[in-house]
Amino acid sequence: MTESSPFAPVEEKGRIRQQLMEARLEHPATSASIIAGDLLGRSAQPWSSVVKMCITTPIAKWHRAIVPARSDVAHGITVIEDLAAAMIRAAQLLEDVPAGTHRRLIAPSSNPTLGEIAEFTHEHLGTRPRRPLSLPRWTTRVAGVFERSMYELNQLAPIWYSPCVIETGEFAKDLGTTDWREGVTQML
Repeated sequence: MTESSPFAPVEEKGRIRQQLMEARLEHPATSASIIAGDLLGRSAQPWSSVVKMCITTPIAKWHRAIVPARSDVAHGITVIEDLAAAMIRAAQLLEDVPAGTHRRLIAPSSNPTLGEIAEFTHEHLGTRPRRPLSLPRWTTRVAGVFERSMYELNQLAPIWYSPCVIETGEFAKDLGTTDWREGVTQML
C-alpha cells in the first residue's frame, strides 16, 4: 500500500471509509486521511491492536501467542506516537491549501512479520521462545458469530493471511519512524 495506491477495501468497514473519502472529495472542507497499520504502543488496547490482543498480552501472561493470521508474512505496523505526529503534521500541511483539498497520507509504518514480533516479545520478557499458533481462516469466521473482534478479523482476512506491506512516502520519511520493537516494549 502506498499513498497513491487505489483504495481497495476488503470488508464493510473499509467500504464505509471509502464512502467517507469520496464524500470528503465532494465537500468544500479541507481534510486529510491518515492511513496506519495495526497499532502498537503505550496506549494500545486489545480491541485496537491485534498484536496486543493476540501476541504481547498472552506472552506476558506466559501463554502462547495465537494469531488469526499467517505469522510468516509482512504486516503493516504503526506506533501510536507516530500516528499522532502524522495527524499533527497533516493538519499543519493543510493550513495554507485551497478549500476542498483532501490529502491521503500514510503514517510512519514498518512491516515485520507477526512471528518476528512474537520472537522479540519472548526475547524482551526472557520467556521461552515459542512460535505463534496460526489459526486457519475458518476459525475466525466461526468465532465471529459470537465475538465481534473475531468477526472483524475474519472480514480483514485478506490482509492477515497475505503480505500487507505499507510503503511509507516522503511525508512519513520526514517525520521518522519509531522502531516497531519500541512500540512492542511500550505495551509490555
